[in-house]
Amino acid sequence: MRSPVRYILSLLVTAALLLAQTTLAFQTPLSDESVREAYFLGQRHDFSLERLVDKYTHRLSPPKSGPYISSIAFFTPFMVAARLSGDHVRNYSAQ
Repeated sequence: MRSPVRYILSLLVTAALLLAQTTLAFQTPLSDESVREAYFLGQRHDFSLERLVDKYTHRLSPPKSGPYISSIAFFTPFMVAARLSGDHVRNYSAQ
């Protein structure tokens, strides 16, 4: 039989490892190369940015009662930089 302390400790270690794995997915501040990639992604205007945003968007069905939230989107710093680049069509350079 496992002791409760050992069980709780194993749960905490597992939770810490899972949390560390997800936080390492973010690169902040963005590297110069990532900012450049985000800039050019936003400047394409060929719906590639919209397709990428759609991957990070979860659409919800309408509830039977209460407030209706149609979608939830998760934006990383890379996505924010790409959207800012796409909003500036003229007089905006990669530098």
